[in-house]
Amino acid sequence: MGYCFKLRYRILEGQRKEEREKINKKEKKEKKSHPYNGVNDKKKEPGEKNFFSNIFRSCVLRLPFFFAERFDGGRRQCYSGVSNLEMERTKMKCEAGKNTGLRSWQQVQAVYVHIPFCVQKCLYCDFASYACRNRKMQQEYVAAVCREIERKGRMGKAVNPAATVYFGGGTPSVLPAEDIAEIVAAMKNNGWWQQPAEATIEVNPGTADKDKLQALCQLGFDRVSFGVQSLQDSELAAIGRIHTAREALDAVAMAQAAGFKRINADVIYGLPQQTLRSLEDTLQQLTATGIEHLSVYGLILEEGTPLTRLVQAGKVQLPDEDAAADMYEFVQRFLQENGYERYEVSNYARSGAYSQHNLAYWRYLPYEAFGAAACAFDGARRVTATADVAAYIAGSAAGEDIYDIELLSDAELVGEFMFMNLRKTAGADLAQARERYGVDVWEKYRAELEPLREAGFIDYDEKRQILRLTESGMEVGNRIFEIFVTV
Repeated sequence: MGYCFKLRYRILEGQRKEEREKINKKEKKEKKSHPYNGVNDKKKEPGEKNFFSNIFRSCVLRLPFFFAERFDGGRRQCYSGVSNLEMERTKMKCEAGKNTGLRSWQQVQAVYVHIPFCVQKCLYCDFASYACRNRKMQQEYVAAVCREIERKGRMGKAVNPAATVYFGGGTPSVLPAEDIAEIVAAMKNNGWWQQPAEATIEVNPGTADKDKLQALCQLGFDRVSFGVQSLQDSELAAIGRIHTAREALDAVAMAQAAGFKRINADVIYGLPQQTLRSLEDTLQQLTATGIEHLSVYGLILEEGTPLTRLVQAGKVQLPDEDAAADMYEFVQRFLQENGYERYEVSNYARSGAYSQHNLAYWRYLPYEAFGAAACAFDGARRVTATADVAAYIAGSAAGEDIYDIELLSDAELVGEFMFMNLRKTAGADLAQARERYGVDVWEKYRAELEPLREAGFIDYDEKRQILRLTESGMEVGNRIFEIFVTV
């Protein structure tokens, strides 16, 4: 996925759809209430904040990060599928971060760059992206991003030397390699790109070629994320993708030949014309390529998008709830059988090859961001740049204020910390929550959490102070998150 909580959107709303589909299917089959019913079913009072309607929608996501906190069991988890030399390189990067004397949440752990341009906006997309082939505007935008990088570099923020890097969009690969190189150089010259534990760039398969992928690899990117979505041409056409199934598979092969050992593919289920069999074929072909990471999301009809209008007009039909629930269950079963660990609500990896950049978001650690619509988080506030590309360029040139600043309350910080961390199968470290916010989460929410533990939705390791969702809890995760994020 693409700009700070790019995964924010599908991740949150997508899981709500998955929960609904899952529960509806079970109720139809079992003819009884879901065991979660009645737990924490309180009526929302007037003025109560609805977390799902406003939080994280403005953030940049890619949506994981490697060496924050306690390394979740050891450095070897993330790179156990690669060479010893690469493993040692990663260890050295992690050691570099330990010498700062700061805790992980006291320094920037991830850096995001938003490229809002694309060849053609997909029918389901509501991100800050624009179909643009205007070279003059692209060049002006790159210059504006470099100015922002330099200006923020003078602010003296504490940056972990191993902070991850992520170029998302839009379609970053729509830019010529020399434009990407210009931004990378600015980041290196101003301390934002030092010894990244991971450097990812998103690529639309329809814009991939061998020379560009080799150039990106030489610039220092060691991970590429392809927006595959499906390997069925009819499904791709139905959602306005510019590439074919063959082009997507060729792009993966070219990335592997160019030297990328870490490759992700985004997949969407619940698409128009999609069946369980076609989804299975897509996943079989992708896993056969040997890629180590998959992000799988349920399709969400975002308000105002062309696809939403087509569905509402009856011109396009989506799989019904039962079919979508079957797809969700199939994804979990198929990927597990093929060696992919579910380490986050919508993300799966072989050999511990987690998305390190997104883990920084899910661990609720500080991140910096550059570009139009990009959102940064310093541990206490979110700073989001204007989504208007022309205004961003002009404001950057004139040194004007182009940001919206959101100062978060203590309650919001705790709630967001819990919401983001519980998305991980590893769960939330309540000892860290106490250290960061001075709150004993388990004691504060014991009345709401104990029934969930008894029902088998959560597990709490009191010795390690780790709270996590069980597999059943993952299916109704957002209902549990509401405990922490409604006030």
